[in-house]
Amino acid sequence: MSNSNKLAHIHELVARIKKPDHTEQSHLVQRQQQHEKWQLLHEYVRLRPFRVTPRQPRSSQWQEAMNKMREMRERELIDFCWQQSDITRNHENGIQDMRPPRRGTCHEAIVEYLAMREHKAKVILDWEESAQKEGCHRIDGAFHAKTKEILDRCKSGDEEEEEWLGYGMDDPWLRS
Repeated sequence: MSNSNKLAHIHELVARIKKPDHTEQSHLVQRQQQHEKWQLLHEYVRLRPFRVTPRQPRSSQWQEAMNKMREMRERELIDFCWQQSDITRNHENGIQDMRPPRRGTCHEAIVEYLAMREHKAKVILDWEESAQKEGCHRIDGAFHAKTKEILDRCKSGDEEEEEWLGYGMDDPWLRS
């Protein structure tokens, strides 16, 4: 796959992931798409090294790197570059920051970050596949709707007495 085809595929995946489909089958599909996206991003950036102006301040180097990463349209990657720029700007201004700046070139740090994100997406995908095989239940909107339906059908006799006393089980002060 050529670089332009990879970039087009990345754009398509990023756009599709931004509009998730909330069906029962879609959880595994979403995880597969996430993993594929991070895999493609990692490969695309790794195979396209770039240089930033070495004599400028490190925060400006990260700004330049962020501008190069914008072409992929992945918000989390842009946020990572922005965060690195912010951290290095703080260090340059003598402001103590709990987050250490990344060492090495901007390209190396971005490739390392993408490798970690790809690994995390793979772990989540593996967990989702295992959960579906083993029949684990997902706690989502459908689960809560079913729980509410069951609880509404199972009214106890004590609730009538509580209503008479002037408060009901719907009272937010009674919920723990």
